[in-house]
Amino acid sequence: SPKVRDTIVSFYGLKQEKVPMIYNGVDLGKCCPKTQYGLAKPANLLHIGRFNEQKNHKGLLEAFAQVLKTHPDCRLNLIGDGELLEEMKGYVQTLGIQEKVEFLGNQSNIYPFLQQSDIFLLPSKFEGMPMTIIEAMGTGLPIVASAVGGVPDMLEDNVSGMLVSCDPEQTAQAVRQLLDKEDLREKLGTNALAESEKFSAEHMARCYCDVYTN
Repeated sequence: SPKVRDTIVSFYGLKQEKVPMIYNGVDLGKCCPKTQYGLAKPANLLHIGRFNEQKNHKGLLEAFAQVLKTHPDCRLNLIGDGELLEEMKGYVQTLGIQEKVEFLGNQSNIYPFLQQSDIFLLPSKFEGMPMTIIEAMGTGLPIVASAVGGVPDMLEDNVSGMLVSCDPEQTAQAVRQLLDKEDLREKLGTNALAESEKFSAEHMARCYCDVYTN
């Protein structure tokens, strides 16, 4: 990401133009872009990530519990496994939202889950350039993500996504806005889809070829 490049340039005292920066890419051909932005009933919110401290599932669940107070017709689907899975299952019970949260485990094919979702959430405490955001962008999903690491290099706030802090209230507020405004969901989703091309596997390959041939 540009942030990683800037760190390398600063640490080693290099000229920025001497350090190529190539975005990671995914096969966007596997994505199924959304064609409409009306909400499912219940509305489907999706998170994909390993259950560890980095991914901030505790804050995500607290934010979702706040959303349910004003928008009870919602469901949160969680894909992934990890050391905090059982603890988070217990926390869902503590929050009293167990009927609204689905733990889906690891999935070999996450693209149908993305396509069937209304909003993608990634309120991580730290990140590089998460591949799941690229996949959500390639699906045309409206995204709420924490402004950490390389995420602000991928999404422009209120243009191709909504960038928040790790504070559950901020995450909940962003989700509420998206649930209330179809035009906002469509704007963010279609802009994210258009921006996803720079993170495609084809674009990455062309950039690597340019590095080796020039």
